[in-house]
Amino acid sequence: MRPAYDAGWQPQCRFGDRGKKQSPDRELRGRITGHFLPDLLYRLNLKVMHHTEYLNDLIRNKLITPHQSELKTVFHNPCELGRGCGVYAAPDQVLQTVSHKLATVYDGKNSLCCGGSLANIHIDPGQRTRISSDAVKAYLSYQPDLLVTACPLCKKTFMKTDTAVPIKDIAEVVAENCR
Repeated sequence: MRPAYDAGWQPQCRFGDRGKKQSPDRELRGRITGHFLPDLLYRLNLKVMHHTEYLNDLIRNKLITPHQSELKTVFHNPCELGRGCGVYAAPDQVLQTVSHKLATVYDGKNSLCCGGSLANIHIDPGQRTRISSDAVKAYLSYQPDLLVTACPLCKKTFMKTDTAVPIKDIAEVVAENCR
């Protein structure tokens, strides 16, 4: 909701917990929806949230009860989710519930770019590959069993890198631990 708030629609951005929840498949869709349709969202009593926030709510409210696996995970916080929308706590809490999340120097605001940004038109494919490869190497230096992200584009970009460590979306990790 940051773009809508920045655009001067502060009253419409205060949805709180009083409304229905909408979980966009990517943080960008949520930001676009919140930016262009704040009045409609307000009237429909909808709250736009990222799927990590939704999963965290489900776990906190005991609507799903995943078990904690023995897997060690590191988390790549997508640029738009973290720095763009300020969402840091929810994915960390979810991963701490379902795995042994390793703390890294790349947590929170220090998250690395995956190299797959649709917005950056000033880098060539070779540079994108190097950015992605360097980020994967940095995360894997912590020797995790899984590299977890919360964006399909980041996952796709990281999966192009040659690595023996699986790369998964946080929703996949939660689903596997609910079985």
